Amino acid sequence: MSDRETKQRQPSRFAYPLIIGGILAVGLVFVFISTASGGQYALEVGQVATSPERYDGKRVRLVGHIKAGSTQELVTAGQPELHFAIIDEQGHEVAVVYQQSRPDAYEEGRSCIVEGTLTEGGMRLDAQKLTVKCPSKYQTEDGVVDKPPSYYQQKYGTGSSS
Repeated sequence: MSDRETKQRQPSRFAYPLIIGGILAVGLVFVFISTASGGQYALEVGQVATSPERYDGKRVRLVGHIKAGSTQELVTAGQPELHFAIIDEQGHEVAVVYQQSRPDAYEEGRSCIVEGTLTEGGMRLDAQKLTVKCPSKYQTEDGVVDKPPSYYQQKYGTGSSS
């Protein structure tokens, strides 16, 4: 075998770095595409309510609570529409129009995440997605998540007997 044949069979010293660089470049493109499409962070209702013009016409994700007494279910051109307000603990409020039926978990006072585009100077959210958080299965109807140890001692007969 001649030197010429041996050189033709050996990969170039640049082949491996080029292959690794190509794989890294493709991986970075996938990371960029996935974060660009889903890189939307959640805003508090107060952030939008105190400077609505900043967010007007922009797609946002708002976190808050469904305001009690604000729900209206309408039918417009044969399509269901759910109108309600989302509020925060400080009382800031943004109107929401969700052009679909009420989700099963929907209930006034519950925590929710609403995604859509702000219109009317940033004071109304035209929602495309509504996620209502369900209360914890460990939470009682009065909102108590845990009971004092005496409750469990009495119920299950554990602990010291006096």
